Amino acid sequence: MWIRTKKRATERVTVFNCDVLHRCYNPLMASQITKKDLETILDRKLGEYQEVILDAINTKFSEVDQRLGNIEKTIQSLATTLDAFMKRMMDHEDEFTIMKAELNLIKKVLKEKFGIKISLQDQPRVK
Repeated sequence: MWIRTKKRATERVTVFNCDVLHRCYNPLMASQITKKDLETILDRKLGEYQEVILDAINTKFSEVDQRLGNIEKTIQSLATTLDAFMKRMMDHEDEFTIMKAELNLIKKVLKEKFGIKISLQDQPRVK
C-alpha cells in the first residue's frame, strides 16, 4: 500500500511505500509520519540508491571502455593501412626516379652516338 501525505497546497505531495514504513493506510496515521521516520527510510534506502547509481555508472563506463577499445582497434588498423600506402608511394617514387635517370642516359647515348635528340617539346607540328 501507499501512504500519501499533504500538508499545504504549496508543499509537494509525498508518497511512501507502506511496506517500508511498516504502516497500513490510515488517514489518521498518515499525519503521524515524523521527520525521524523519513530519515530512517532515507538512511535505509540511501545504500540501495547508491548501489543502483554506482551500478548504472559502472555499466556506462564499461560501455564507454568497450567503445574506446573498438576505436583504438580501428585507429590501429587505419595506421597499418596508411603505413602500407606510404611504403607503396615511396617505392613508386624511388622507381620513378630510377627510370627517369635511366631514360636520361638513353637520351644522352642516342644524341652522342646517333645524333638523335628526343624531346616532347621539340616535336615538329603536324599540319
